[in-house]
Amino acid sequence: MELKDIYGVWRHSHGNVITDFAIRTFNNDTGRGLSRFGIHGTDDAGNQIDYAWEGAIKGIVDNQDGTFNITVEGIRFSVDKPQYQELKVWMLMDEVMTLELGNGDRVDFERIR
Repeated sequence: MELKDIYGVWRHSHGNVITDFAIRTFNNDTGRGLSRFGIHGTDDAGNQIDYAWEGAIKGIVDNQDGTFNITVEGIRFSVDKPQYQELKVWMLMDEVMTLELGNGDRVDFERIR
């Protein structure tokens, strides 16, 4: 898998909470891209969620088990939450990508652009 395979905007919705993962630019020469991950909305308990990070994806590392770690450098975040900063592509099929978060949760994202 290469970064260009997941280029685009991916979205997961759960109730009133939207999670977006976007690879906004991709450079063919370097194989790197600028990315953003954000969670926004109101959860079931009425709590407001507003979290985001931005960074440069420097690579996708093959774990030799069918999963791929997304390596991000220069990350800037609203709050330090490693469970959202350590991402692994667990599955990629057509317009659906399953990301495994740093806490082990697996979340399905649909490509919206």
